[in-house]
Amino acid sequence: MSTPPLFHVSAGRLDAAVVTLDGAEGRHAARVRRIRAGERVQLSDGAGHRVLCTVTGVAGDALTCAVVERADVPRPEPWLVVAQALVKGEGAERAVETMTEAGVDEILPWQADRSIVRWRGDRAERSARRWRETATQAAKQARRAWTPLVTDV
Repeated sequence: MSTPPLFHVSAGRLDAAVVTLDGAEGRHAARVRRIRAGERVQLSDGAGHRVLCTVTGVAGDALTCAVVERADVPRPEPWLVVAQALVKGEGAERAVETMTEAGVDEILPWQADRSIVRWRGDRAERSARRWRETATQAAKQARRAWTPLVTDV
C-alpha cells in the first residue's frame, strides 16, 4: 500500500474540518495527479502540521478535503544544518533536493571569497527562491512534515 500524496497549504489552513486545496497545489492535484473524490491525500504546512484527508469533491482546479486524522510532528532533534557551496549549473539544486530527501533541516547557501559563482542583488533573491522551491518540492516528494529552511547567502 502506498502513502497518499502530500500537498502544501499555507499556515493556519489545517485547523478546519474541511480544507480546500486550491491554487498551484490544487491545480497539480486535480489536473496532473488526477486526484478524484474518495481518494486520500495528505496536507502539510511545512512546519510540522500534517493532516490526512479524504477528497470529497473536485471542482476545476480545487479539491475539497475532509480531515480524517491530524498529526503534529515535532521539530527534528538534532536539527541538522548543512552549508552548501554555490556552484555552477544545476548541481546545487540537485544537492538541495538530495539533502532534503535525506533529512537535512536547514541549508545555508555558502559563498567563499574565491568562489566563481556569486549571488548579488536580484540574482541572490532569484537563486534563493529557486533553492526554497526545490526544497519544498523535495519535501513533498519525501512526504516530510517539515520543509527545510533555506537561508539567504
